[in-house]
Amino acid sequence: MTRVHRGSVPHPSIATQETTGVRGGMVKKTLNSEDWIEAGFAALSKDGLGAVRVEPLARGLGVSKGSFYWHFKDLADLQRQMISAWQERATLGIINKVETKGGTAIERLENLIGLIGTDFDKPYCGPGTDMALRAWARLDTRVSRAQNTVDTARFNYFADLFRELGETGASAEGWARLCHFACRGAIGATADDRKALAAHLLAQFQLSRGK
Repeated sequence: MTRVHRGSVPHPSIATQETTGVRGGMVKKTLNSEDWIEAGFAALSKDGLGAVRVEPLARGLGVSKGSFYWHFKDLADLQRQMISAWQERATLGIINKVETKGGTAIERLENLIGLIGTDFDKPYCGPGTDMALRAWARLDTRVSRAQNTVDTARFNYFADLFRELGETGASAEGWARLCHFACRGAIGATADDRKALAAHLLAQFQLSRGK
Protein backbone atom coordinates (compact mmCIF):
# COMPACT_ATOMS: atom_id res chain seq x y z
CA MET A 1 0.00 0.00 0.00
CA THR A 2 1.24 3.52 -0.76
CA ARG A 3 2.55 5.03 2.48
CA VAL A 4 0.86 8.24 3.62
CA HIS A 5 3.33 10.86 4.82
CA ARG A 6 1.36 13.03 7.21
CA GLY A 7 3.82 15.88 7.00
CA SER A 8 3.66 16.36 3.25
CA VAL A 9 0.11 16.20 1.98
CA PRO A 10 -0.19 17.15 -1.73
CA HIS A 11 -2.72 19.54 -3.23
CA PRO A 12 -6.24 17.96 -3.33
CA SER A 13 -6.27 18.00 -7.14
CA ILE A 14 -3.26 15.67 -7.28
CA ALA A 15 -4.20 12.04 -7.81
CA THR A 16 -2.88 9.43 -5.40
CA GLN A 17 -2.48 5.70 -5.79
CA GLU A 18 -3.78 3.02 -3.47
CA THR A 19 -2.65 -0.57 -3.88
CA THR A 20 -5.30 -3.17 -3.19
CA GLY A 21 -5.46 -6.93 -3.54
CA VAL A 22 -7.62 -8.44 -6.28
CA ARG A 23 -7.89 -12.25 -6.33
CA GLY A 24 -4.42 -12.71 -4.99
CA GLY A 25 -2.87 -10.08 -7.26
CA MET A 26 -2.22 -6.40 -6.72
CA VAL A 27 -3.66 -3.48 -8.64
CA LYS A 28 -3.08 0.24 -8.29
CA LYS A 29 -6.17 2.42 -8.12
CA THR A 30 -5.67 6.11 -8.87
CA LEU A 31 -8.01 8.44 -7.00
CA ASN A 32 -8.38 12.19 -6.79
CA SER A 33 -10.55 14.46 -4.68
CA GLU A 34 -13.31 14.36 -7.31
CA ASP A 35 -13.66 10.59 -6.85
CA TRP A 36 -14.27 11.05 -3.13
CA ILE A 37 -16.72 13.90 -3.71
CA GLU A 38 -18.66 11.81 -6.23
CA ALA A 39 -18.71 8.90 -3.78
CA GLY A 40 -20.00 11.27 -1.11
CA PHE A 41 -22.87 12.40 -3.33
CA ALA A 42 -23.71 8.83 -4.33
CA ALA A 43 -23.95 7.88 -0.65
CA LEU A 44 -25.90 11.03 0.23
CA SER A 45 -28.49 10.55 -2.52
CA LYS A 46 -28.97 6.86 -1.70
CA ASP A 47 -28.90 6.76 2.10
CA GLY A 48 -28.78 10.33 3.40
CA LEU A 49 -26.19 12.35 5.30
CA GLY A 50 -25.49 9.56 7.78
CA ALA A 51 -23.93 7.51 4.98
CA VAL A 52 -21.32 10.17 4.21
CA ARG A 53 -18.56 8.79 6.44
CA VAL A 54 -14.92 8.09 5.69
CA GLU A 55 -14.81 4.35 6.36
CA PRO A 56 -17.82 3.27 4.22
CA LEU A 57 -16.78 5.63 1.42
CA ALA A 58 -13.27 4.16 1.43
CA ARG A 59 -14.73 0.66 1.43
CA GLY A 60 -16.96 1.50 -1.52
CA LEU A 61 -14.00 2.91 -3.44
CA GLY A 62 -11.90 -0.13 -2.60
CA VAL A 63 -9.16 1.77 -0.77
CA SER A 64 -8.00 2.38 2.79
CA LYS A 65 -9.01 5.36 4.91
CA GLY A 66 -5.47 6.70 4.56
CA SER A 67 -6.20 7.60 0.95
CA PHE A 68 -8.94 9.99 2.10
CA TYR A 69 -6.50 12.13 4.06
CA TRP A 70 -4.36 12.86 1.02
CA HIS A 71 -7.23 15.03 -0.22
CA PHE A 72 -9.19 16.21 2.82
CA LYS A 73 -8.28 17.37 6.32
CA ASP A 74 -11.31 15.65 7.79
CA LEU A 75 -14.92 14.74 7.05
CA ALA A 76 -16.03 18.36 7.50
CA ASP A 77 -13.60 19.33 4.72
CA LEU A 78 -15.17 16.78 2.38
CA GLN A 79 -18.62 18.11 3.25
CA ARG A 80 -17.52 21.68 2.51
CA GLN A 81 -16.24 20.66 -0.90
CA MET A 82 -19.44 18.70 -1.60
CA ILE A 83 -21.54 21.76 -0.78
CA SER A 84 -19.42 23.94 -3.05
CA ALA A 85 -19.58 21.43 -5.92
CA TRP A 86 -23.36 21.09 -5.64
CA GLN A 87 -23.86 24.84 -5.52
CA GLU A 88 -21.90 25.33 -8.73
CA ARG A 89 -23.33 22.39 -10.66
CA ALA A 90 -26.93 22.99 -9.57
CA THR A 91 -26.78 26.64 -10.67
CA LEU A 92 -24.17 27.38 -13.34
CA GLY A 93 -24.26 23.78 -14.52
CA ILE A 94 -27.97 23.70 -15.27
CA ILE A 95 -28.08 27.24 -16.68
CA ASN A 96 -25.10 26.59 -18.96
CA LYS A 97 -26.71 23.37 -20.17
CA VAL A 98 -29.91 25.21 -21.09
CA GLU A 99 -28.06 28.10 -22.74
CA THR A 100 -25.79 25.74 -24.68
CA LYS A 101 -28.80 24.00 -26.16
CA GLY A 102 -30.23 27.43 -26.98
CA GLY A 103 -33.55 28.19 -28.62
CA THR A 104 -36.25 30.75 -27.96
CA ALA A 105 -37.08 31.89 -24.44
CA ILE A 106 -40.07 29.52 -24.45
CA GLU A 107 -37.88 26.61 -25.54
CA ARG A 108 -35.31 27.41 -22.87
CA LEU A 109 -38.06 27.58 -20.25
CA GLU A 110 -39.25 24.14 -21.34
CA ASN A 111 -35.72 22.77 -21.09
CA LEU A 112 -35.13 24.38 -17.69
CA ILE A 113 -38.33 22.96 -16.22
CA GLY A 114 -37.42 19.59 -17.69
CA LEU A 115 -33.98 19.56 -16.04
CA ILE A 116 -34.43 20.90 -12.50
CA GLY A 117 -34.48 18.06 -10.00
CA THR A 118 -33.45 15.41 -12.52
CA ASP A 119 -30.23 13.40 -12.60
CA PHE A 120 -28.80 15.30 -15.59
CA ASP A 121 -25.49 15.56 -13.69
CA LYS A 122 -25.57 12.44 -11.55
CA PRO A 123 -24.58 12.05 -8.72
CA TYR A 124 -24.21 15.81 -8.14
CA CYS A 125 -27.79 16.55 -9.14
CA GLY A 126 -30.86 14.37 -9.04
CA PRO A 127 -34.04 13.70 -7.04
CA GLY A 128 -32.25 11.83 -4.24
CA THR A 129 -29.46 14.41 -4.03
CA ASP A 130 -31.83 17.38 -4.04
CA MET A 131 -34.08 15.94 -1.32
CA ALA A 132 -31.11 14.87 0.81
CA LEU A 133 -29.51 18.31 0.54
CA ARG A 134 -32.73 20.06 1.54
CA ALA A 135 -32.98 17.76 4.56
CA TRP A 136 -29.32 18.48 5.36
CA ALA A 137 -29.98 22.23 5.06
CA ARG A 138 -32.38 22.03 7.99
CA LEU A 139 -29.47 20.90 10.17
CA ASP A 140 -26.53 22.86 8.76
CA THR A 141 -26.42 26.60 8.06
CA ARG A 142 -23.66 26.10 5.44
CA VAL A 143 -25.99 23.95 3.37
CA SER A 144 -28.92 26.29 4.02
CA ARG A 145 -26.92 29.21 2.61
CA ALA A 146 -25.89 27.16 -0.44
CA GLN A 147 -29.48 26.08 -1.00
CA ASN A 148 -30.65 29.70 -0.86
CA THR A 149 -27.97 30.67 -3.38
CA VAL A 150 -29.06 27.89 -5.75
CA ASP A 151 -32.75 28.72 -5.39
CA THR A 152 -32.10 32.43 -5.95
CA ALA A 153 -30.02 31.77 -9.07
CA ARG A 154 -32.70 29.49 -10.54
CA PHE A 155 -35.43 31.99 -9.71
CA ASN A 156 -33.46 34.85 -11.31
CA TYR A 157 -32.88 32.82 -14.46
CA PHE A 158 -36.60 32.05 -14.72
CA ALA A 159 -37.33 35.76 -14.28
CA ASP A 160 -34.80 36.71 -16.97
CA LEU A 161 -36.45 34.34 -19.44
CA PHE A 162 -39.90 35.78 -18.73
CA ARG A 163 -38.47 39.28 -19.22
CA GLU A 164 -37.23 38.14 -22.63
CA LEU A 165 -40.86 37.29 -23.35
CA GLY A 166 -41.94 40.83 -22.51
CA GLU A 167 -42.95 40.52 -18.86
CA THR A 168 -41.75 43.20 -16.46
CA GLY A 169 -41.49 43.80 -12.73
CA ALA A 170 -43.84 41.83 -10.51
CA SER A 171 -45.30 39.92 -13.45
CA ALA A 172 -41.95 38.42 -14.48
CA GLU A 173 -41.15 37.59 -10.86
CA GLY A 174 -44.59 36.09 -10.30
CA TRP A 175 -44.24 33.69 -13.23
CA ALA A 176 -40.68 32.89 -12.17
CA ARG A 177 -41.84 32.07 -8.66
CA LEU A 178 -44.65 29.86 -9.95
CA CYS A 179 -42.28 27.87 -12.19
CA HIS A 180 -39.58 27.64 -9.54
CA PHE A 181 -41.88 26.22 -6.86
CA ALA A 182 -43.62 23.94 -9.36
CA CYS A 183 -40.23 22.45 -10.24
CA ARG A 184 -39.35 21.95 -6.58
CA GLY A 185 -42.63 20.13 -6.09
CA ALA A 186 -41.96 17.93 -9.12
CA ILE A 187 -38.63 16.57 -7.89
CA GLY A 188 -38.59 12.86 -8.67
CA ALA A 189 -41.35 13.11 -11.30
CA THR A 190 -40.95 11.16 -14.54
CA ALA A 191 -39.66 12.81 -17.69
CA ASP A 192 -43.16 12.63 -19.22
CA ASP A 193 -44.72 14.26 -16.17
CA ARG A 194 -42.15 17.05 -16.21
CA LYS A 195 -42.78 17.61 -19.91
CA ALA A 196 -46.50 17.83 -19.17
CA LEU A 197 -45.81 20.27 -16.32
CA ALA A 198 -43.78 22.52 -18.62
CA ALA A 199 -46.49 22.41 -21.29
CA HIS A 200 -49.21 23.28 -18.73
CA LEU A 201 -47.28 26.17 -17.14
CA LEU A 202 -46.34 27.70 -20.47
CA ALA A 203 -49.86 27.24 -21.87
CA GLN A 204 -51.19 29.17 -18.86
CA PHE A 205 -48.59 31.86 -19.49
CA GLN A 206 -49.62 32.17 -23.15
CA LEU A 207 -53.29 32.35 -22.14
CA SER A 208 -52.49 35.16 -19.72
CA ARG A 209 -51.06 37.11 -22.65
CA GLY A 210 -54.11 36.45 -24.80
CA LYS A 211 -52.30 34.06 -27.15
